[in-house]
Amino acid sequence: MEYRHSPEATTETFSPAARLRTHVVPDSGHAVNLAPNTGGYDAVVLDWMRSIAGR
Repeated sequence: MEYRHSPEATTETFSPAARLRTHVVPDSGHAVNLAPNTGGYDAVVLDWMRSIAGR
């Protein structure tokens, strides 16, 4: 069984103040940091952190 999280479910659960973003790393499962294709993920996380910190 494949589980897919929908952006709509996220917006129904969290308020806009949370400033959440979604990003999919194909074939990573729950081990995103250990997946061989995390370059895009790393860039998205850094961009999000900078947007929160205001830098």
